[in-house]
Amino acid sequence: MLAYNLIQALDTCDGADGDYREAVSFLHDLTSTLEPLLTSTAHNANPIYGKDIKEQVGRIKEPVEKFLAAVLKYEPSLGAGAKDGNQRYIFKKL
Repeated sequence: MLAYNLIQALDTCDGADGDYREAVSFLHDLTSTLEPLLTSTAHNANPIYGKDIKEQVGRIKEPVEKFLAAVLKYEPSLGAGAKDGNQRYIFKKL
């Protein structure tokens, strides 16, 4: 049980910067997934559903891109290149 608690404490040391990187990574992956859908509709690969797919992708892609653009200001302090200060709280969490 002690080992489990130690692992849990260390896993939560990432804090906001870890959550930020995870969310931004997910949204970038989502955008990358949506691009081929738009390409396939542009090539009329599936004419029956092409219009619907394009419409739904547009509904998803636009807010995701706006959100990513809005959170870019946090990249220096929370992104992959941010100074890693999480270790300061490891002993407190343990």
